[in-house]
Amino acid sequence: TAADKIVSVTTDPAGSFYNGVANVGTVNAAANTISYTGTVSYSGTATVQGQDITYDSTNEKVVICWNRFNYGESIVGTITAGVISFPYPSGVTQWETSTSSLSYINNTFDSSAGSTVVAYQLSGTGLSIVAGQFSSGSVTWGSKITPAGSNAAMSEGGSICFDSQNNKVVVPYENSNTGEGKVVVCTVSGTTVTAGSPVNFSPEAKVFGPSINSTFDSTLNKVIIAYIHDDDSYLRIVSGTVSGTTMTFDTPIVVTSVGVTASSVSIAYDSNANRSLVGYKGSTTFGAVYVTSGTQNPLTIDATYYVQGNGNITRTATGNTKIGKAISTTQLILNGAS
Repeated sequence: TAADKIVSVTTDPAGSFYNGVANVGTVNAAANTISYTGTVSYSGTATVQGQDITYDSTNEKVVICWNRFNYGESIVGTITAGVISFPYPSGVTQWETSTSSLSYINNTFDSSAGSTVVAYQLSGTGLSIVAGQFSSGSVTWGSKITPAGSNAAMSEGGSICFDSQNNKVVVPYENSNTGEGKVVVCTVSGTTVTAGSPVNFSPEAKVFGPSINSTFDSTLNKVIIAYIHDDDSYLRIVSGTVSGTTMTFDTPIVVTSVGVTASSVSIAYDSNANRSLVGYKGSTTFGAVYVTSGTQNPLTIDATYYVQGNGNITRTATGNTKIGKAISTTQLILNGAS
């Protein structure tokens, strides 16, 4: 937000090292486009296997976390005049040095504590979480905790979120031994993180972990979790409320009647529309749905729907903006979608 830019990370698609690279984007709101400056390496020639990025609003930096074989590492990026730079290799610090393999790297920023929090799967240990703080050009990390004594599966980036109402970090995951959807609520103080006991977020023991994504909706003051069911691959959404170090959840809503690609599920809070937006890819189409409060009403198939100024949808055209046509009782094909 300080630089008014987007930062994307990936492995180098053109290189032979599969090293980590970042790219700075500028949004053109009038044209609905993003232009990028070009990739900048943040890991030298070191191969990156999994990665995630978050924004440290306290220090106006981006923090990238990744795993390199059995090491979990981080670096801080600074944007100056639209160009990003990294203090490699001097600014690389490690948050995991295990002899076991790592996967499902997820990080978020706790703005209350001023800390970056990383959640990941550690082979032979299960869900692991660690917190760190920026100082003198790099992140100093505390000791990890292992609040769930089982294997954990999450998406690669996007699974965890910060609840700014209760100042908690929420970590949803799949217990891959049982197939249950679980969540732990974490309290962060500096580089120290503690967690409550795991709580189920789904009544079905068939959650597909690599689809899990979450965000905090500050309009509803709820955590919104999107995931797919392991049997039918239909997209589901569930909302939950944090209380202390535990959570209570509403009944999950089935969003699609077609299978969804697990890696395509994404969710973000839209502070302009005061809604959480879930995006996904079905078998033949891309879709998106806003999460709102209130009672779910079935759509009328083949009817055209419009959005009112308050964000509610209606079939009344006068004074409202057309958004799309219903193809099922729960799905809209949005204008411009195909």
